Amino acid sequence: MTNRTVRTVAGRAAIALIAGLTLFVSNAAMATSQLLAPSWLVFLPGTTATQEPDLVGPSTTIKQRFTISNSAGALVCTGWVEQMIVHSSTTHFFHLYYRILKTSGPGAISSLRPTGFGRLQTSVAYRHDLPLGVQPTSAFRDISGNGIFFQLDPPLDCSAHQGTDWLLIKPNADQVYWSAPTYIGATSGNLTYVKTYKAVH
Repeated sequence: MTNRTVRTVAGRAAIALIAGLTLFVSNAAMATSQLLAPSWLVFLPGTTATQEPDLVGPSTTIKQRFTISNSAGALVCTGWVEQMIVHSSTTHFFHLYYRILKTSGPGAISSLRPTGFGRLQTSVAYRHDLPLGVQPTSAFRDISGNGIFFQLDPPLDCSAHQGTDWLLIKPNADQVYWSAPTYIGATSGNLTYVKTYKAVH
């Protein structure tokens, strides 16, 4: 193979790589909420109200204090879980958002698991056009469909008073009811829960 041939092959490979990266970045920029069926695991995409106009609608929020302790009763982490409920102005379905904020303590949080979704068709994402924090890497829905497990990797550092992004669960739900547990899990294996609204169709 001549030097000219090597340069030609390398040039074509570089063009193909650039085209592939351009397509990847374009697809990432156009990402929207991801369908999550029972027993599915998905990488969590980011989305915005511009990308999904049906996310817009009147909203209400509630905040619940949580404390995680170890088996000896010592503090692992404390903070707040905030839930925002948005009633879509276009589909009239309810979208449920969750975030952890204002943490403190020596430990770290590795997961957030809202429940109360039954067998509803549901999509998930995080909102990167709302206040940002630690971004979950993936979402897993249990085999019953009821619980959705957001994995934080790396974990949320409570000693640094970290919080999470707003996490979106988008079911085809036309009603919400109080209450269902939302579990907060620490890297130590300890966990606790707060009560939040659940989705019903």
